[in-house]
Amino acid sequence: MEKKPFISIITPVYNGESYIDDAVKSVIAQTFTDWELILVDDGSKDKSLSKCLDWSGKDSRIKTISLACNGGAGNARNMGMDLACGRYITFMDIDDVIEKDLYERVTQDVISDESIDMVVWGVTEDYVDETGAICNTNVLKLKDKLCDNVELVRKSVIFLEEKTLFGYQWNHLYKKDIIKDNDIKFENVVLYEDYFFNLSVIEHIKKMKISSFAGYHYRKRQGENVTNRFIPEYFVLSRRRIKSMVDMYKSWKLYSPVVKKVCGERYLRYILSGLMRNNMPEAEMSHEDKKRFVDSMYRDELYKMIGCNCPVDSKVLATLQTAINKKSTVAILTFGKMAYLGKVKMPGFFSKKVLM
Repeated sequence: MEKKPFISIITPVYNGESYIDDAVKSVIAQTFTDWELILVDDGSKDKSLSKCLDWSGKDSRIKTISLACNGGAGNARNMGMDLACGRYITFMDIDDVIEKDLYERVTQDVISDESIDMVVWGVTEDYVDETGAICNTNVLKLKDKLCDNVELVRKSVIFLEEKTLFGYQWNHLYKKDIIKDNDIKFENVVLYEDYFFNLSVIEHIKKMKISSFAGYHYRKRQGENVTNRFIPEYFVLSRRRIKSMVDMYKSWKLYSPVVKKVCGERYLRYILSGLMRNNMPEAEMSHEDKKRFVDSMYRDELYKMIGCNCPVDSKVLATLQTAINKKSTVAILTFGKMAYLGKVKMPGFFSKKVLM
């Protein structure tokens, strides 16, 4: 009988031929060797499938799945999960890379204690310019911590969210049985499918390890960031993201001033991003359309609950908060216009310092 791997690494691939070699090489270089890599070609139109098949031919631990039509990253991950043989599952994006000891370090605890349901680790954001060079880095991490009961797990979620570490799937190691037994899948949404996936998973986690190691390198490429694209559903999904976290903490009876601050400040960031996006030419929004968006903020029950009086560290967001509270429509619309101009003229600074 063929020995099953300890971890399954699932990687969606869509038109990623220029990134595949670096990503796969960083997996093959791992000091931890008990893995399988499942490459799911999601109907690529370039040579991605051919490259994936080449790697499968070179290493028996690498498997390639070919999907006839592009169904999105969430669907590709679902297909990969259906075929995963590992006791634990993790994910990787094809345009990212990992440090050679990542999986050795994050599996240490679960190998000795398989009662651990999930491991979460840090992330190194690499800001990549048009030439492919890394022009800046930003490390996101928390201190090492073992959450050995449900209450500690749940209390830690908001601090992971504050560091933007909760919503990714590739900095998590999941016990496969939890996903399988509860039929947890990625949704078919254009944003935050990993965040909503993790919300479903966390309800079933009894023991979690947080690792301070930031050995996953998330490559944020100029022009490919979500802030550079107009997505009609952006604000609706962003609001749902915030409300889901608030509702979850209330259902746990753990809603607190800390939860309110983290969610309220994040919601203000999404409002600012929404105002900015309304000025994108692709939005095709008239002045009256933009005013209606602002008016909806005045009536928004979620904003009234968490945004209108939450403590805000950012001066930019504090000023926006004041403008919304005073119903200063002209000032708010000006904020949106200035945010859009800032994105166009200083996209790197804007993405890192102003928006999430």
